[in-house]
Amino acid sequence: MCGRNLLRQLEWLTCDNDGYVISLDLSEESIHGGFDDSTRLFSLQYLQKLNLTANNFNSSIPSGFSKLENLTYLNLSDARFVGQIPIEIFQVKGLVTTGIRAET
Repeated sequence: MCGRNLLRQLEWLTCDNDGYVISLDLSEESIHGGFDDSTRLFSLQYLQKLNLTANNFNSSIPSGFSKLENLTYLNLSDARFVGQIPIEIFQVKGLVTTGIRAET
């Protein structure tokens, strides 16, 4: 949950009126290495928008994205994930926008 002081400091984080994280924009943050299905990111049950564009994960795309049941926007373009896209990502019922582009 977000506190009021935290909200003033972080432009990449959006919370709703109840303090739940609803949007994360971690694009172009030079994130290296991967994360697995047990990462705390997947416990953000109210998350609606997630942008991980232009990072350097160099790992497979975790199937844990399917735990984000309120997700409507997901952008993984140029995040340097490797391997196949887990089918679970496309089973998120409210997911309207998905940006996943293969490296060339």
